[in-house]
Amino acid sequence: GISAVVTSGEDRYLLLVYDVKTQKYGTIGGTGDYDITGSEWLGNTRILYSVSGQKLVGIGLFAAEIKDLDDSYPLLEYFGSSVVGIPRSDPTSPLVWNRYDGLRQSGQDEGVALITSAKVSNTKGANLLTVRDPNAVNSAIEEARENNERHILSKYPIPPGGATLNYITDKDGNLEFAVTRTGVHQTLYRLTTDQTWTPCPVDVDNGYFCGPGNETGQLAAVPGHTEGSPNGLYILDAVTGKRGATLVSDKNYDFTGWPYRKPANGEIIGARDNREYPHNIWFNADYQKYQDLLDRSFPGLFVKILDSNDAETLFLIVTYSDRQPPRFSWVDFSKHTAGLFKDSAPWINPKRMQPENVIRFKTRDGKVLDAYLTLPAGTSKENPAPLVVLPHGGPYLRDMWGFDGEAQLLASRGYAVVKPNYRAS
Repeated sequence: GISAVVTSGEDRYLLLVYDVKTQKYGTIGGTGDYDITGSEWLGNTRILYSVSGQKLVGIGLFAAEIKDLDDSYPLLEYFGSSVVGIPRSDPTSPLVWNRYDGLRQSGQDEGVALITSAKVSNTKGANLLTVRDPNAVNSAIEEARENNERHILSKYPIPPGGATLNYITDKDGNLEFAVTRTGVHQTLYRLTTDQTWTPCPVDVDNGYFCGPGNETGQLAAVPGHTEGSPNGLYILDAVTGKRGATLVSDKNYDFTGWPYRKPANGEIIGARDNREYPHNIWFNADYQKYQDLLDRSFPGLFVKILDSNDAETLFLIVTYSDRQPPRFSWVDFSKHTAGLFKDSAPWINPKRMQPENVIRFKTRDGKVLDAYLTLPAGTSKENPAPLVVLPHGGPYLRDMWGFDGEAQLLASRGYAVVKPNYRAS
């Protein structure tokens, strides 16, 4: 199946699930002020999803079988839960980080737990945001607490060294690393075979990690920015702290993307990098062939492979351009078939949109920077347009090439729009 979080058009987010085998859609979404905030597949037939309430409160993690989406059931509630990884050895038992126990209001980090996604009770979930009767509240809390405990199979030790910022699994979905912070200093820990967290000789304060490498003890990493020397994506031996092979580098741009992993084994086989335009980079010859075929099938569009089945016959892709909003499709190479999964903005007519051009400009001290320029129709030297500057947030974020509804709206009203990637972008 394929799943995606979509808006219902009423400031609510639902989970859209598409069964490729039956070519039928289904949706998951509660009534009232509730949103689906994310999802993970637990094998081929079961889906896990997270629910929030009132745009603020994390309700919990729920699961459902694709054949009966209406029969959803809670896994963990009011536990500050988020998925850390899906073990390849048993996809139905995910690793979950429980940041706090909201049912006991302890505020204590509960660490990572291995949980079962099976239905272990008949409860539908505790709605503590609307219950007002004290007796009903206490009953709902007790029911949710018992359901939480039944789903937890085992717990991992909490890493030392202050507040935990992040956990990272190995390529097979098993817990391997944790990042903690004390004051402004961060430390990387590795979980040893005896379930002990051991500090790694790695400078975590400069740069960031993009998940595991292809071998035990490795991480895919991006170093901190060095003026005049764009950073790249490389392999880091976290045990020794030594830098390994460089996977992606560019003489003009820092790496601002993410590795792509082979679904069957988690190995890094490519990467996405956002330079002046988005780039697909493949280290795998088969995937380069898939990319070439997709590029020919969708001329004029950027085509990104998002995921596939383990057999690498059925792919989920997204196509977009500066004039076309993202469209999600499935492609079955084994059957030579394809179909639309979701058009993010079907009301947009690409033929009426204006192109987004890359321009370069010099700062007062001579540094060359990029910007994206959208001009209204009919603009020329003889017929100039008033200019609107849209600086992005950050400053460590950046603008990227693609469809921008705000820029297109302003251009349709006669304004030129420039979006500069200023320093630190």
